[in-house]
Amino acid sequence: MKRLKSLMSISLLSLMMGCLILTGCGKDPSIEISVEGNVYEVTPGGSLKFNASVKELNETELQYTVNSQDAQITSAGLLTVDEDIAVPSTLNVVAKIGNVSSNIISINVVDLKPTSITLVPDNTKLAKGGDIRFNVTYNPTFATIRDYSLEVVGGTGASMVEIDNGALKVKESVSNEEAINKTVDVRATLTADSSIVSTATITIVDAGKVENLAVADVSLLYTQNKSIVVKGYNEAGDIIDIDASDCVFTSSDEDIAFIQDNGRITAKGHGTAVVTVNYAGRSTTCNVNVMVPPTAMSIENISTHIVESGEMSYSKVDPLNLDLDINNQQLSNCTSALDYTFKLYDEDRLNVIATGDDVATVNDSGINFKVTGNVEVTIRSNSSIAGYPVPANLEKSITLNVNVNNGINVDTVAEFKAYAEQDTNAVCNVLADLNLTATENFGYDGNNVRGLVLYGDRVINGNGYVLSLMQLPLSAAESDGAPTLLRFSYNRDAKTWAAENPNDKGFTVRISNFEILGNTGVSATYTGSLNEFNGNLTINPTSGKFIRTYGRAIEIAGGEYSENDTTNALKSHVDDFEINNVKISGFETGMRIRHVVDGLITGLDISNCFGNGIELVQNQLELNNITVGQVGAFGIEITPDEMIIDGFNLHPTAGVNYNEKPDTKFTGYLNIDNYNNGASTLYMQNFQLQGNTLIQILDAVAGLQIQTKTGDTGTQLALMNLFNSLVKNEDAVNLYVLVFVNPTDTPNYVAGGNGNVGECLMEYSFDSSVDNIISASDIFDNYLADNSYTGYTDYQYIMVDLDISAFFDSP
Repeated sequence: MKRLKSLMSISLLSLMMGCLILTGCGKDPSIEISVEGNVYEVTPGGSLKFNASVKELNETELQYTVNSQDAQITSAGLLTVDEDIAVPSTLNVVAKIGNVSSNIISINVVDLKPTSITLVPDNTKLAKGGDIRFNVTYNPTFATIRDYSLEVVGGTGASMVEIDNGALKVKESVSNEEAINKTVDVRATLTADSSIVSTATITIVDAGKVENLAVADVSLLYTQNKSIVVKGYNEAGDIIDIDASDCVFTSSDEDIAFIQDNGRITAKGHGTAVVTVNYAGRSTTCNVNVMVPPTAMSIENISTHIVESGEMSYSKVDPLNLDLDINNQQLSNCTSALDYTFKLYDEDRLNVIATGDDVATVNDSGINFKVTGNVEVTIRSNSSIAGYPVPANLEKSITLNVNVNNGINVDTVAEFKAYAEQDTNAVCNVLADLNLTATENFGYDGNNVRGLVLYGDRVINGNGYVLSLMQLPLSAAESDGAPTLLRFSYNRDAKTWAAENPNDKGFTVRISNFEILGNTGVSATYTGSLNEFNGNLTINPTSGKFIRTYGRAIEIAGGEYSENDTTNALKSHVDDFEINNVKISGFETGMRIRHVVDGLITGLDISNCFGNGIELVQNQLELNNITVGQVGAFGIEITPDEMIIDGFNLHPTAGVNYNEKPDTKFTGYLNIDNYNNGASTLYMQNFQLQGNTLIQILDAVAGLQIQTKTGDTGTQLALMNLFNSLVKNEDAVNLYVLVFVNPTDTPNYVAGGNGNVGECLMEYSFDSSVDNIISASDIFDNYLADNSYTGYTDYQYIMVDLDISAFFDSP
């Protein structure tokens, strides 16, 4: 017996130790469930939410069960009871994870009767023709017994009303007048318990009396027809028909909206007018929003050229304040609201690299640019009011491409002069027409008008504006020719700069979108004898007077030199040169250009100059799309003039190092309309061509017709480039594109050869011992067959036939 007891003790100890091992030193897996709100009753069709507290078990494996097929519970603990479940009954809910079960909760299925109810009418005032409907609220809100009945139980108007299909109405047999101000008590009684009731008192009001007016805001485009719709309501809130003609409409701003007697809106201008409506002693207001988009937008304070081209140059140092004219052809007042968008493009204007406020912002001062480069500014009208959408196609917009730079903006003569006199390479953006007068000009030097000398790198963006001398009086220039208006030169002290900077000889000149008007045209006055020409196309300074103000409009002074000092002579050149879309008229000479390398002149238009149109000296230059109108002498002159100074042959050649031939290439179109009918201008009457000259005199009627807009462009360019190749073979050969003469008239020039009207001689070679003559037609034939042909260099004279068109049938 002792032995058995001992074995039993050992077994019991082992079980206890095993239990300790299994429970993990005190850990006890368990599940505890509860019901939210501690509500243990549910109605048929109702639901309850259960929660579970899980210890030492995998909660994701939790499953709820309910002991009835008339109820369901989800794994999240939501119990739902069917509508047809037996009442009363009991539901038992338990949760399990594996073999571990939770406590059991019992839920009783019952019907819940409210402890009280409240009758809620949708109005406390009833008018004949209208009705009142009722609702009932229950306490508690989850009560399920809700059936009730309605009845009229009292009041002075109890006999005048009836309840029809749940709605309280005034009986048809009762007149409006006898029912006014009567009261009615309506009671609701819970069907399951007659002791649970609620009563509401209703007042009968005048059905035809307007207590309130309602008018909705109206938004319309000025082209639309709309009326103000007025609605009347009696005290019970029923709509009463109102005739708009019985209303009085008053507009706060008849320049925006005029309201006719019948409420019809007549749009007068853009904006919002507050309209007051009066009817039967009642009044209300509404907003009438009239949207008037512009029919046209324009920028008034920049030139027509900018508006047409959509481009301008501007410095970011100043806000750009655009004077926008926004108007509508039908109405005087249209929207003034504008939306701005900004895009910064790359150098080629192909890719957008920044937008919005990163590019520019707008405030009262104007557009404030934050970047430099090609900025596209789009300004669009915004006609919407109060969020009313206006069709996009009715809005107007302007797009302006602005080359934003860090330069200087000028809009007065004084500012332009100050820019020229500064030692600066900043860009100059001209932003207004500059008109020189006797008191507002570039000053005087002795008795002569003094022009501007711009040293160093210069870029002038004219933005399509005009520099005009038309208001200046003519003056008698006593010196060797009148000054140049705008002279571009390398440095103020050429000698010093050449010594200090022997390898720095190039400078920049760029002028674009600019017009320069002088006051010396083809018919300008000349006083002096016929033979006072000194060989340099200038007036003898001792005895002749040429009445004009400025000699040249523009001079590009490459090849600058230190007078009487050839040792330190500065062989400067313009290595960044472009004249783009520039127009010149009214000077002695339109433009003189010296020592440009790889330059471009495009879109140049020169006319009405006393002497030459364009003078080109030792350049490597492309002329593209050139127009020359009436000038007194040569439309285009290519010459090595002024290369010999004080006996020194300083700059007889072209190129950066002055070791190349000059080259003037013509591309695009060349329109020259310089018909003077026998070289009969005042200039040609008083001067004779002298020296070694290659003269081009072409037939204006039956020949090449370069001067006409309908001329053979290919032919004229082929001819000009042929002559250019001729010139490049000799350092000192001139090419003059002379005035065009009619061969039927006697030309006023010294004819060469046999003196016949139909031909003249061009002296080509310096070698006077070579006296052979070659016909121009032979040169043209040979050149067109082989453009490397140079056989004409064996001749001193070239015979030019006036009618040479036959040689250029296929240019």
